[in-house]
Amino acid sequence: MLTNTTSKTKILMVADPFGFGPTGSLLNARKQMINVRGSFRFFGFEHVKGIVDESLFEKCSYAKDYVDYKKNILEDIIWSDVIWSATEFHVVEIAAQENKPVIIYDPLFWFWNELQIKNFENVTYLVQNFIGVKEKIENLKSNIRSKFIVLPLSIYEHEPKKVQKHFNQKYLLVNLCGFNNPLLTLEGYYKYIIGCLIEALKDSPWEKIVIAGNPDQIKQSKIDHPKINYTIFRHEQMLIEIEKADLLLTCPGLNSAIEGIMHNTPVCFLPPQNFSQARQLKHFYQAGIVEHYLNWDSIISGTFNYNESDEKEAIKYLNCMMMHCRNSEYKTKSFIIILKLILNQNSISIDSLQKKQKQFIGLLNMVSDMSFEQCINKLFPVLPYS
Repeated sequence: MLTNTTSKTKILMVADPFGFGPTGSLLNARKQMINVRGSFRFFGFEHVKGIVDESLFEKCSYAKDYVDYKKNILEDIIWSDVIWSATEFHVVEIAAQENKPVIIYDPLFWFWNELQIKNFENVTYLVQNFIGVKEKIENLKSNIRSKFIVLPLSIYEHEPKKVQKHFNQKYLLVNLCGFNNPLLTLEGYYKYIIGCLIEALKDSPWEKIVIAGNPDQIKQSKIDHPKINYTIFRHEQMLIEIEKADLLLTCPGLNSAIEGIMHNTPVCFLPPQNFSQARQLKHFYQAGIVEHYLNWDSIISGTFNYNESDEKEAIKYLNCMMMHCRNSEYKTKSFIIILKLILNQNSISIDSLQKKQKQFIGLLNMVSDMSFEQCINKLFPVLPYS
């Protein structure tokens, strides 16, 4: 894509404002691009400041909202040679006006009911392999299909780490994710989950419990508990904590699930914060890698087809289901019982779950057009290995 090997390529990395996922995807990619002959800038939204390792970039900028974003991003686009965008699709049209190429990095391609951009000129579209991705791309027109590169589900390596942990109930890491949704956030999600979690932890043998997430939400929602530490980790530190943990209990975002499994930590799932997480959790359940299914519709014994709903209606209905659960003493008790089952699984159950999760990731990693490293070498001038 870029053939100039005499000077550094100026790469602007832009993150979508939904949660931590898009920023996490960019940070994962940036750390894998150590041999790229480039200068890097980051442009995201204010809620991700706490997880960004700013030493990876020569400049980091954060917008309050989309108005602020559109007002301030042009300077960095003009500076750049290429824009690397994690599911931030507005930037494609802005970049086209400046004749700048865009690399779309879209872990959620499997989720969209329709293509999120109309102008594919000067665009390279990277997708991680997930359920239905290959079939979806095959159905595209050939001129658009040629813009796509399918990468392994995980960019770290082809197989999860093989060293088997001995499961014990010492370190429980709870990931409440970024919880930022410009359309609608689930009212009181953090406080409700934390309250139910504390009830489920009664008489539990866990020695160390860390709850990580959006710092503003944690500040508003935390409940003092002698064993619980509330915090936010920078992305690199979060990966270290995931590897150290005996169990990762997380909202069903794709990144956190992959990161747990690839770091050899068993993963269990909280109810979803948004519509993509809800459908993702359903895929995980159908694939057999969820032991106790905690989707809001399953908790309240309702049904909802996320495929057929538009974004705003989906998140509104998801919020209604959570509120129904929260306002029902019976449903809340049922939720806490399932949380207790998750937190008190024995080593045989966890070992079986972990084996299934590794197989799931391993199979999806095997289907791709090229590795992440090969993709980077194709797109950018790289430094010679010493």
